[in-house]
Amino acid sequence: MSGNQKKLKKKDFEKLKSISESWEIDLYKLQPIEISLKLRQVFIKTKCKTVHGTDDFNHFDNYLIHLSKEKGIKIFGLETDTLQLSLIKKENNPSWKSERKTISFWINQLTTETPDLSPCAFTNRYRNFDLDYKFDEECNKDILIFQRNINWMQKIPDLLRTNNVFIAVGYLHLTRKCGLLEQLRYNGFKVEPVKLN
Repeated sequence: MSGNQKKLKKKDFEKLKSISESWEIDLYKLQPIEISLKLRQVFIKTKCKTVHGTDDFNHFDNYLIHLSKEKGIKIFGLETDTLQLSLIKKENNPSWKSERKTISFWINQLTTETPDLSPCAFTNRYRNFDLDYKFDEECNKDILIFQRNINWMQKIPDLLRTNNVFIAVGYLHLTRKCGLLEQLRYNGFKVEPVKLN
């Protein structure tokens, strides 16, 4: 990103370097879309307080992977990180021109004393299980949700038929008619909620 630092205002770039100090991935190796997504993720963790200083894990995926390894449970991946990133790039046309404003916005939100906490509204609903799955609505034909659901449904039914599996995906992959829940129903699976104690 050394050449790319010229794509941001000097002040923004200095703030970005400070924000990214603890990132496991080298800032200089990230593409603009990756920086945007990472900044949004940091905002959700810090400003919406989804991760606390005493937490052992800063991402739910890492917690699930830890539990699986601890219990000796085999882990299957529905796709590789490389494939996911290539789909993100394809969907978002992630050039510096298109991402500069978004990156600057998130840098500002992370460094101001009075951030706009409206992105936390969904996080709070998620915490309280106050979610609308919109099963009667059609899906947008985007790559990140619609196409990936199609790809995953090539694997998931066989996994469910041959294994006792726990499948973890993001909320948007469960919503609407093209969501995995409705697709599983369509394929003859019984889908019902489980009450948590």
